[in-house]
Amino acid sequence: MSLRPGADSPSQTACFTVTADADPGMFAKLVGALAKRGVTPARLHGALSADGAELTLDMQAQGLDAKTAQIVGADLRAMVGVTDVLVGAKAEARLIGVAA
Repeated sequence: MSLRPGADSPSQTACFTVTADADPGMFAKLVGALAKRGVTPARLHGALSADGAELTLDMQAQGLDAKTAQIVGADLRAMVGVTDVLVGAKAEARLIGVAA
């Protein structure tokens, strides 16, 4: 599923994967891109590269429409030290029935 205007659904989760320089303040700056919009990440996972020079952060956030998610992605890309940003979406699974 991609984040396209008009493809929003209430159960959609925006996903961001960010690669950046491993700087002590980088994690907080990246999460701050959501916080300044009043959004608490639903899921976070960060990892340093083997040489400790690069940080990869995966963030998921609910309640962002496609346009806002793209704006957050652009804000992340504009940060000093960020080398790559991927923006995507996933749909939440819903129970539609139980077989007897």
